[in-house]
Parts: sequence; structure tokens; C-alpha cells
Amino acid sequence: MKQDFPVSHRTLQRDIEQIKYELSISIEYDKSTNGYYIQNQEYSKNVLDLLQQKSFYTDLIEFTRENPKQKDAILLDTDMHQVGFEYVQEILAAIRNQRKIEFEYQKFKEEDPKKYIIEPYCLKEFENRWYLVGVVNDKPNLHKFGIERILNMKVSTLKFKKEKHISTMEHFALMIGVNDEQRKREIIHLAFTPLQAKYIDTLALHWSQKLVSKEKDWVTYEYYLIPNFELEQKILGYGMQVKVLKPLKLRNRIVQLLQQTLTNYQK
Repeated sequence: MKQDFPVSHRTLQRDIEQIKYELSISIEYDKSTNGYYIQNQEYSKNVLDLLQQKSFYTDLIEFTRENPKQKDAILLDTDMHQVGFEYVQEILAAIRNQRKIEFEYQKFKEEDPKKYIIEPYCLKEFENRWYLVGVVNDKPNLHKFGIERILNMKVSTLKFKKEKHISTMEHFALMIGVNDEQRKREIIHLAFTPLQAKYIDTLALHWSQKLVSKEKDWVTYEYYLIPNFELEQKILGYGMQVKVLKPLKLRNRIVQLLQQTLTNYQK
């Protein structure tokens, strides 16, 4: 994979060192091509995306420093000082050194926190929330914990070996969001209004998105993913700009949720 994007030499060197430290991924320089490369292609896209994001944020920071009077030139949608961020460095160190993590976790649906010991595999971001992902009690499925609900965390001296058959990249590629809900992927058809379809074309709902048909009133796309809670929330968020064509179970589920929503306004 080859890709170009603007970035200063000093920023690039700093980012390369940080990636090597945080992710244990080496980026090498090739004199013949006057460019950098990653030998392990599995990581290439993720690292390139990370470098682009860091370059983008560096540009924003430099702009604010050089133009202190233009405070309203860059407006962020969310508060960057999120709860749980104080654990990030420790979590990354535990992932790199393959050490278990102990903590208490406060679920939103429960009054009291529970204690967990996790073998950390990665940090996952979704809609401005960060999740600690890993294996609990040697169970084969991945568990996810929102870092803003983690309490009293500490990195254990106990080490672990990652299961070779577990790939976090492959796992999250099956879905939107973080919850697989122990389900399998299904073929899903969503029809959008022509106006909404223009937004969908420029920012796909999922990497598996394929155009099925384009008609006067509806543009239909196909997806191959797990029909989970996050997908339902996405569909409901589009309101009257979308309708589920299949599978029938998902279609009926969305209809049920919409009917329940209407009853909230009839009381």
C-alpha cells in the first residue's frame, strides 16, 4: 500500500517513534523509493490512518498557536477531556508487555461495580468512546469495557500469551460498533432517500457497503454484518430517510422500536 500525505519531517520522525513505542510496529526508510514502509502489511492501513490523523491534529494545533486571536476558527464537537483517559498509557503499556489488568467495572445497568481481570488485546474507539478489549477468564470471546466506567485499575505483574486465533481487526470488521451480541453476520439491505444516499456514498455505513439499485425514490445498499444494537441505533438515527428491506427480523425489530417511540409521545 502506497500513500502520500503532507507532514513535516520532524513530526513524522516523532510519530514513527511513538508508533514504535506504543504499538511495537517498526516503520523503515527505503532509500531507493525515498519513502517509508511497514513490512507487516496487516498493520499498514491502520498506521497510515493514524499518521494522517496525527498530521491533521498537528496542523490544527499549529494553527491555534500561530493565530491565538482566532479562537472560533476551529470548533470541536466533543469534550476531549473524557473520563478514563488517565488509564490509556497504562493500558497501552500492558498491551505491549502482555500483562494482565485488574480493575472494577461499573455497568450502567447495575448499581455496584464488579471486579475483573483481563488479558488486554487492544483499545477500540467508537463514537468518541474508548473501550478496553481483551479476554476474561480464558473465555474464547472478546470482552469490551468502556474506559470511562473503569475504576481502581492496576497493571498486574502476571503475564499472558495472546491467542493466535483471535484477531481484533477481523472481529470488529464484522460489525458496526463494539457489540457482537454472539450473533453471526447477515445480508442486510437498506434503502435510503436519494438525498441521504449522497451522504452514504461519501461516508459508507460499513466497509461491506455495496450499491444494489438506484431508483427515483430510493437507493438501496447491501451490507454483510452483524445486526447489533449499534446498527439499530444508526438506522433509527436516519429517521424517515431510511427503511429496512431485509432481513425480515431486523425490519420487524425497527418497526417495533418506532412504534414504542410513538407511544412515548401519546402519554
